[in-house]
Amino acid sequence: MMSPWDILEIEPTDDLSVIKKAYSKKLKVYHPEDDPEGYQMLREAYDQASKQAKRKKKQRVAVPDIPKEEVNDQSTRNIEEELNDQPILNVEEEEQFDIPSLIKLPSHQNLEWDKEDAIEQFFDNAEDLYNDFPSRIEEEKWLELLDDDLLWDMELKQRISEDLLIFITQHYTLPKHIWLLLENQFAWRAMMESGNHGLDPESTANFLRFYKQRIGIYPALSFEAIKYANIDHDEFLSQREEALGYLLANELDEALLSIERAEALFADDPDLLRIKADTLFKLGIVTESIALWKKYLTLRPNDIDAKMFLARALYTQKMFSEAQDLCDELLASHPEHTGAISLKGKILLKEGRLEESRQQFKDLKRLVPYDAEAVTYLSEIHQLMGTPAYRKKYKHIFPKASLRRELQEKSFMNKLGSFIFNQFRLRTLIPIILIFVFWNMIGIGGNDFTSDVPRWALIMGSITFLLTDPTAEPFSITIPTVLLFLLIILCMVKILREWRHLIRAMK
Repeated sequence: MMSPWDILEIEPTDDLSVIKKAYSKKLKVYHPEDDPEGYQMLREAYDQASKQAKRKKKQRVAVPDIPKEEVNDQSTRNIEEELNDQPILNVEEEEQFDIPSLIKLPSHQNLEWDKEDAIEQFFDNAEDLYNDFPSRIEEEKWLELLDDDLLWDMELKQRISEDLLIFITQHYTLPKHIWLLLENQFAWRAMMESGNHGLDPESTANFLRFYKQRIGIYPALSFEAIKYANIDHDEFLSQREEALGYLLANELDEALLSIERAEALFADDPDLLRIKADTLFKLGIVTESIALWKKYLTLRPNDIDAKMFLARALYTQKMFSEAQDLCDELLASHPEHTGAISLKGKILLKEGRLEESRQQFKDLKRLVPYDAEAVTYLSEIHQLMGTPAYRKKYKHIFPKASLRRELQEKSFMNKLGSFIFNQFRLRTLIPIILIFVFWNMIGIGGNDFTSDVPRWALIMGSITFLLTDPTAEPFSITIPTVLLFLLIILCMVKILREWRHLIRAMK
């Protein structure tokens, strides 16, 4: 049978730091997820080696001698009487005897051993706290653990911090508020980034990525629903976390497999229902997703984000009445909820209620002046309201003049001024320069042919000549005139297209 030292691959020692470094190094080989049996063997070896090291330290504790001047007079007299009863020895023999101390004071070794006992007790309490799941997720319990006098000693705090980090790397199913509490207490992120820790480099890199997620913007899942459930809590939480990770990475099939494994342990966890509803919606299984969102809201009726998810799912299924009811419910308690305002505007537009829809998007634009969705939908609504059929139907309510004022339609001169201003760009100036150059080339080349023919007539004549008699020798100016003509046409098309875009953008 292998000894713990053989498993850790170190010589027997009472130096706990050597044992911990060896344990951290072997974790790379015996990872709990890949080799649970090997990890269990390694953990037992680490515990046995640590206990043996502590026993060796305890056995070496000695009681120091007290100087003779610190012994009281009565004690001195008693010692002298005892010495008088002993045979007289020569000087050499006397030097072989020390007078024993009768007063035992706390020694440095004793104090060190007390610290070791206190540290060992701290970690026993930490392990007990983690193993008791209802206590594990209670912030008050962790505050009690961390309210220890040992942590006032900076040297001991650093040692406890390193050892607790090693423990947490293998016991990591914790709520987000506990992660934040530990980070606030020990600043593990900075410690891992600076390399001031007892983990091996690969373990540090992997755990640091995981740790940053847990103290960052990673979604905070609740542990309350399974607090007293008679299940394997760590296995359930591991599968739930895995499902969420796959969902965020858009690996939906893998997410469903993890969800099924988690459901086999506990099916009524609200966060698991939410993860599954979102996954099914992204897979296009909208009907089942809607059912799960409704079930989720029976468990957490005040979840605003869930109501929006459900309303959007209902909208995609053209269940406009239910979707609008949810939007109205949200807006009753949160009048400036932009998501609910926008979705309600879309629903009213689908139902042909243009004025009510327009009002929703105007409210949205008031809250978010440069919201692209609000501008786009308002433009669409304005075009619909400007059609003859709509104006005929609602002419007594929306006269054309008032509609233009309400839509803040710009005048023709404003549009023309904006258009001309926007033409002073490099891509517009280059074609104008080229036109000017070609025009002058035509003028120079045409002087030998005729001086009283307008240039535009010369251009058209050259093109006609080529079309009617392509085999004949063309005028010397035919090719540049044709190129000029094509360039003018292209420039005109581009200018007209930009004018049209400008007009649409100003509606």
